[in-house]
Amino acid sequence: MKNLIFLGYPGSGKGTISKLFEASHKQISPGDLLRKEIKTGSALGQQIASIIDRGNFVSDQMSFALVKQNITENHHYIFDGFPRTLKQAEDLDSLIRDNYVVINFLIDRVKLVERLIYRYSCPNCGLIFNLRTNPSKELFICDNCKHSLSRRNDDNIEVVQTRFDNHEKMVLPIISYYKEKATQGYGSYFEIDSNRSPELIYEEIKNILKTNN
Repeated sequence: MKNLIFLGYPGSGKGTISKLFEASHKQISPGDLLRKEIKTGSALGQQIASIIDRGNFVSDQMSFALVKQNITENHHYIFDGFPRTLKQAEDLDSLIRDNYVVINFLIDRVKLVERLIYRYSCPNCGLIFNLRTNPSKELFICDNCKHSLSRRNDDNIEVVQTRFDNHEKMVLPIISYYKEKATQGYGSYFEIDSNRSPELIYEEIKNILKTNN
């Protein structure tokens, strides 16, 4: 089975869809790995927090090192939020070669802003809620494990706009890179409409995998 590389704006649904593939693919999210380091309270964690809270990204070297140490040959992976730069895409090739399918999540930017600024998640089990479109049954309490929900510090309108601008600058060369690789027979590249329900997106990606393995 192929590895999956999920591209798209922060909040476009990549993390939600990744969880639906848990039975077949292990999720690799540098964002999650970085947040774990932040929770330790280490000097590195404080440095990372300062970068993320401003809406910026950590270095290619730091991101790739975190990814590499969490990869083994006997698993299939979803790379969620990685690569974010052309250098990271080239480095990832050294790990998985051409054994991948790229999925680019396309979404309306206005809808995405609303999705992010009303987003809350469970720090215990990872379940994601939205105060407007998918609220928890009990306000700010996880439906699954009853843990208190929390909001990411960078899910505010100013930081979200900065993240969008940074993302657009970085992702265009990556998209071009993977499109060119696909024309050469290395990996596959697809664009999907992520304005739809997670269930419909999941089924589409499953069908893509069936025809590209």
